[in-house]
Amino acid sequence: EMQLSLLERVAQSRDTQRSQRQSHRDEIEPEVTAPAAPSAKSVMADRSDAVRFHDDIATGWDDRYKGGSFSRRAQLFSNIILPQIPKGGRWLDAGCGSGYFSRLVAAQGNRVTGVDASDQMIVAARKLTASTPGLTCCEFLSVETIERLPFADGFFEGCLCLSVLEYVNNPE
Repeated sequence: EMQLSLLERVAQSRDTQRSQRQSHRDEIEPEVTAPAAPSAKSVMADRSDAVRFHDDIATGWDDRYKGGSFSRRAQLFSNIILPQIPKGGRWLDAGCGSGYFSRLVAAQGNRVTGVDASDQMIVAARKLTASTPGLTCCEFLSVETIERLPFADGFFEGCLCLSVLEYVNNPE
């Protein structure tokens, strides 16, 4: 029997759970018509609100990883995902926030480019990285959206995109 990678097992589990939830919904919920797609104006307003929200909470964002669900997320990443990331590559952190995970990947010997739509999160990421001794292979850029980035296809060996897709207009 072929052994599956951790990511393949996670994807299979997620797909199974989705299928089971959909089956359950089909049994108990009547069919409903999908709502009309949001207008470009409302999407832009939502994006502006999300960026403004993250600008307002940028200072101290890293402190959230010291306890609660954020701490569990950081531990899961450090213990399970980070060891799977090959060393010496070039990585993109799309929606990097304060650069917490960018710094973890860079500390492992990778070059990391973090991008975020929140200018204040980029400011925080740069400050925190500058205050981390010996960490020189991180750069952070402010972008309008992760849906259009100034990098050629294949420029990065991999991409982190943590807690971001809910803010993207077309996450597919």
